[in-house]
Amino acid sequence: MKHALLILTLISLSACQSTYYKAWEFLGKEKRDLLTSKIEDTKDSQKDSQKEVKDILEQVRNKYGLEAKEIESFYDNLKSDYESFKAQANELKGNAKDVRTIAKDLFQEWEQEAYTFKNSSYKRSSLKKLQETKREFNSLSRQMAQSEAQLDQVLNVLRDQVLFLKHNLNAKTLASFEGEFDRIEKEIETLIRRIDQSLSATENFQLSLD
Repeated sequence: MKHALLILTLISLSACQSTYYKAWEFLGKEKRDLLTSKIEDTKDSQKDSQKEVKDILEQVRNKYGLEAKEIESFYDNLKSDYESFKAQANELKGNAKDVRTIAKDLFQEWEQEAYTFKNSSYKRSSLKKLQETKREFNSLSRQMAQSEAQLDQVLNVLRDQVLFLKHNLNAKTLASFEGEFDRIEKEIETLIRRIDQSLSATENFQLSLD
């Protein structure tokens, strides 16, 4: 078992899907199990990302204590928050990408197997459930895409500020930067709403898999 788990850690879903699935099937995990697990990972990432961006929003609203801090300290704190949030955002986007891949493969397998039923009632029931699950997933996919687009928007805004400050660490720059706080705040507030919507869609899709 330990050797099998080690192999799984070395096999990425994107690198070789068939090998990835076969390795998990060897351990008794089907695509549906993998999707359920990855959905849970995505939900955790959504919550973590939302918590992190809320912390940044609080800092923005307080203007990072700009009046009481040295210029270098202000820059260091903003850069640290940006790098931390970027890593969290990348984790979320990676989980979302895996969810889409596994769902696509699961739905394809599901449809193929549904048509092998000799019992017409079973076939109809299976195909109906598949279409319902697809609709729920399409809703989730749209919400995730909107959330990811806003993630990138916030990251781009923060990156611009960090990069600009890196080469312009002076009082005049900081004075002009204060005007950017309102813009950053609005972008972050939009992101928080997007993540809320995505999280709700994730939970609804989880229910459809039960």
